[in-house]
Amino acid sequence: MQTKSGNTDTTNEIEVYITKLIHEIGIPPNLPGYQYIREAILQTLKGSEKGLFSVTRHLYPLVAEKFHISPQKVERSIRKAIEYAWTKGNINLVNPLPGYQNNRYRGKPTNSEFIAILTDRVRMFLKQKKKL
Repeated sequence: MQTKSGNTDTTNEIEVYITKLIHEIGIPPNLPGYQYIREAILQTLKGSEKGLFSVTRHLYPLVAEKFHISPQKVERSIRKAIEYAWTKGNINLVNPLPGYQNNRYRGKPTNSEFIAILTDRVRMFLKQKKKL
C-alpha cells in the first residue's frame, strides 16, 4: 500500500522513530502536547516547511484541525509538554540535537525551536538510513 509520502513501511518507521525520540526526552504520552508534537513533526516532514517559519499561522491550525481543537490549545499544550520535559525529563538528550546548545542561561527552547530540533533529528535519521 502506497501513501502520498511514499512507502507505508517507511511512514510507520518514521512515526516509530518520532515516538521513541519523544519518549526518550521524557514527554509522557498522557500529555496532550505529546500527540501535538508528534503531529507537528509529521506535518513539517510532509512538506509544511512554512509551518516552522510561521508556527502560529500554519502549523498550529494544521494540528488543531486534525484533533478538532483550537490552535491556541495546541500551542499551550506543546508549551506545557516542553516545560514538563525540561523540568522532569531527560534534557541531556536535547543537548546533542542539532541547532540547540543548552546552557544554564538560555533556558528551554521555544515551541518552534523544539519542533525544528526534533524534525532535524528525524531528517538526519532518514539521511543516515538512506546511506545504509
